[in-house]
Amino acid sequence: MKLSNLNSGLSITAGTQIVEKISTDSSLGSSNSARLLAKIAEGRNGLRSHGNFPNDWEMDGEVARKSGFVEFGGRQFPLTIQIGKADFDGPGKLVFVNEPGDNCSMKANGITIEVGDRISKNRIDSLACQVIGTWIVHGKNWLNRREKLFRDPWGETRNSKFETFCFEVINGALENPRPTIGQLIERGCRRSTHVGEWSLRHSTIIPAIAGMPMTIHEFKSNGGDDICKFNGLQIGLNPGIWGPYCPWSEVVRHSDSLGMWKDLALRCATPFNFHVHATRTLFPEIQLDSDLLLQSVGVEKLRGALELMVTKQPGRFYRLIDERGMTYRQTGVSDEELSYGDDYFFDRSQVVDNVMQTFLELQALQNNPALVLARRCRLVIDSHAYIVIEAMARHQKEAYELSGRFMHKYLTDGTDALMHRVRNEELFLLLRDLFGLRTMKFHVYPPLTYNSGLGSQYDQNLGHSKKEGWLNQEVK
Repeated sequence: MKLSNLNSGLSITAGTQIVEKISTDSSLGSSNSARLLAKIAEGRNGLRSHGNFPNDWEMDGEVARKSGFVEFGGRQFPLTIQIGKADFDGPGKLVFVNEPGDNCSMKANGITIEVGDRISKNRIDSLACQVIGTWIVHGKNWLNRREKLFRDPWGETRNSKFETFCFEVINGALENPRPTIGQLIERGCRRSTHVGEWSLRHSTIIPAIAGMPMTIHEFKSNGGDDICKFNGLQIGLNPGIWGPYCPWSEVVRHSDSLGMWKDLALRCATPFNFHVHATRTLFPEIQLDSDLLLQSVGVEKLRGALELMVTKQPGRFYRLIDERGMTYRQTGVSDEELSYGDDYFFDRSQVVDNVMQTFLELQALQNNPALVLARRCRLVIDSHAYIVIEAMARHQKEAYELSGRFMHKYLTDGTDALMHRVRNEELFLLLRDLFGLRTMKFHVYPPLTYNSGLGSQYDQNLGHSKKEGWLNQEVK
């Protein structure tokens, strides 16, 4: 079974894995169901998937067992093959049974698939590819190469309705009547933005003035003007690298052009530190994302979440920042390491320590403007991980988020939204036992369209803007 159209370069987006063990009562080599499972456990390369299984079977009397994984699209899907004893108990199980005939449909009858006893041996190989593609890679809520969503592994939908997600994204733009900013604050709504000058970003400035809980995100592929600019001044020398590694323009730093902010600038090790501490001077409750995660999730639980991710979904660690501050996308996953770009390889056993150390250093930077982050390689988790983990950290069945320029659109609008919802769902299902949540409703509201009248959070007229004037404004 082809998992992608090689000529077009388009491939499917795998869904949530629902089968982790396939078994049969037949003994090794005694039936087509056993032969089919043995073929799957050979672990050969496919068009887009790669199976990784040990060469030898683990024997328990007459029961043969192999545990490994199938890799597809930078993700690993753990799979156990058991021949000699069918396992019907518990979730994630699929059983092959022998039946008369020459058919083998990928559509399961309950948790069983019927394998015909007259299937020719030369069909076993292609059927093994179909099983891997259908039951291991597709899973639940997968997207075909045209980004159409299917709820079942074999591709059918029921009455053309999509599966209900356990992590349900709710479009706040459809809420009627529209809530006010004050009402969203009462519900515990949060707003997330990036470190740096919020130049003409009224959808960020207004929630900050109104007192909405906010976080500032530390990771962009580069620092950009947000870090290197301040009130029209060029305070950073290299907008192309990660913010904390960007050096000062010392001429500007020691001049009087920074006005009231000069003393703070002299105490801050980098322009990144300066923006963090200048913003927190004006809005003391705003936190770095790292600080929020460490405080709201807790160090041990956060470490546990990262360990699950590196074991089950290593593609979540999707970027690497090198010692120079340059960013590289993940390009491969193996048992031992993750690869980035063409030249960087990172030991999987060190991933969790690396990410946790970066979180802890950034939390310390929030408390100490003079802190200089060590120049070393740092791994970055994807945006879906921040959305899901920070929502679950609220320990409520419903979470509310006021969007910036992009979040609301990519979570609610068009075929891309389905892909993002699948990615969020996949992580939620992985972590929900850790957080003690079975379902969650994630309400996301569109960016505010009001003009605050301010140029940035550092505007000289900031003190004249009263939050009471914004609390009764509807979100629109």
